[in-house]
Amino acid sequence: SDVCSSDLIDMALVESREIIDLCYETLPSRCKKPIVIKDDSVTQDTIMIAVIPLDGDLQYGRYIAETDIKPRFQRLTGVGSVSINGGEKEQIQVQLKKDILESKQLTVQNISDVLARSNFEYPAGNILEGEKELAVKTSGLYTSIDDIGNTPISYSNGGLLRISDIADVVRTTEKKQSFFLYNGLECIKISIQKKTDSSPLLISSLAKN
Repeated sequence: SDVCSSDLIDMALVESREIIDLCYETLPSRCKKPIVIKDDSVTQDTIMIAVIPLDGDLQYGRYIAETDIKPRFQRLTGVGSVSINGGEKEQIQVQLKKDILESKQLTVQNISDVLARSNFEYPAGNILEGEKELAVKTSGLYTSIDDIGNTPISYSNGGLLRISDIADVVRTTEKKQSFFLYNGLECIKISIQKKTDSSPLLISSLAKN
């Protein structure tokens, strides 16, 4: 029966690909060709969870899923990996003004290097407090758009040149690479995969709690 089942799956796979080949030319422009693959029970998700923001804010929903919900699931016993799809991811764009950039004899690489050097944190040593050893680090990470705009680029006779003098720093969202629908609503999908030797029932129970 396993052989028959495998043959049926292979036939369905071939037929599905043939249908896609016939219909592909009628799809909207810039639409990538759909891919058909077998469902592998070994690598498929143990649990799929749909996160539906009540206010429809897919950006904040994605943020909560990545910074709060995902780490909680990663700590559960038996969980192998946790991935997130859908939603919207925040992106900060530094939109350079070409004419000003050229007049200051600066390049895109110059600005990229300045931003990289200004947005970092590094260890600054350890402090002994009784029997405790505390790690100290210096933080220079950006915390707001204003911090980026105020980043100094150079000093000259004309004064201080900042990022805000040659660029607009705006808050936007990344171009969507994927989306997820549940009951017709766009939302965020959290996929949980178990370790090979883990029980899916145990993981399901832990995830619900």
